[in-house]
Amino acid sequence: SICSVLRGGIDTTGQGYPHPNYELIESFDGINKIFSLFKQTSDKKIKDTAAICLGRLFRAKEITDQNMRVQLISHFKSLLNDPDEWTQSESFNALGYIGMKTGANRFEIIQGIELNAIIEELKKPIVGNDEQKKQMYLQQQIQCFFLSKLLQYKNDTEFRRSAIKQGLVNVFLTIFESQDITSITRITTDAFFELTIKEHFKVKDLLYPNWKPFPGLIRLLDNTDNAVITDTHCSMHIILQQDLLSGHENEPHPYFDIIQSCEGIKKLFNVHKKSDHDKYNKDYSAMCICLACRGREIPDQDMKTGIISHLIKTVSNLDDKQNSCAFTAMNILSWNSRNLSEILKRVEMSSISEDLKKSLIG
Repeated sequence: SICSVLRGGIDTTGQGYPHPNYELIESFDGINKIFSLFKQTSDKKIKDTAAICLGRLFRAKEITDQNMRVQLISHFKSLLNDPDEWTQSESFNALGYIGMKTGANRFEIIQGIELNAIIEELKKPIVGNDEQKKQMYLQQQIQCFFLSKLLQYKNDTEFRRSAIKQGLVNVFLTIFESQDITSITRITTDAFFELTIKEHFKVKDLLYPNWKPFPGLIRLLDNTDNAVITDTHCSMHIILQQDLLSGHENEPHPYFDIIQSCEGIKKLFNVHKKSDHDKYNKDYSAMCICLACRGREIPDQDMKTGIISHLIKTVSNLDDKQNSCAFTAMNILSWNSRNLSEILKRVEMSSISEDLKKSLIG
């Protein structure tokens, strides 16, 4: 069926890219034909499936026809409580595809969505039998999705500050610390990032010194979803950097003890070792370790060897986008004499000599 073919196109292209079959289907007026079917049919299953087809086709693309945009998004929102599990979950996915595009799509998605309602929904405890919990987890993700779209569309510091003042940060940290780890998805970690980490300097006065993000964030490193781990690394990296920017860079990091008490350094290194096919997570797990171990010896010899070897390899590759970040991380490690000794053991002095002899060209 068309719906299955479109699903295949979603699965074979990167996150955030338009659907590969969009232009082909548009070339023979397929989008208008599917929308006409959506409007005219009285069969609910056909109507829902036609809408989901269009949601997949409009991944990361603006729906320029206002009537189509309003009707589709309204229909998807009405299906978020549909008794049919496939219809419910695929309608939610379709909203996510459409919401990748800024502007009119996101504006229509957030119509009728209120911050207070999101907060109340997220505060509800997850209780009941397995099926009831499954539905509550889905509703939690839906509210996190709406929160992300509200924050992205409004791009308003006061709106974010209002949400934080209403206790939303602690709600997220409780989810991270205690909820079934397999139920926590990228949708949830993205909402947390949008709320507290993005433009962190504009809201950090509401967070410090009382918030305790690391127990929950470190627990997320046990998640099997690489995207969740990526969000976690990014959040930890930005939080750890704040003290580096505060003028205390020559002192041990104040978060080291709490991170170590949660086995955070060990978990970061485990991610680093397992991420050979995920360069972002491999790089940022190493950099988080370096920031946390500022002014200290990396506490394990295998870890010290592995992290420093990786940093030297990254620094030596001038084409690597993380070259400068890796250099900063290695510099931070070098403030400890034992780390510095390990760095110097792994640097080829002959290579340095040859590089210094080269003429500066360009």
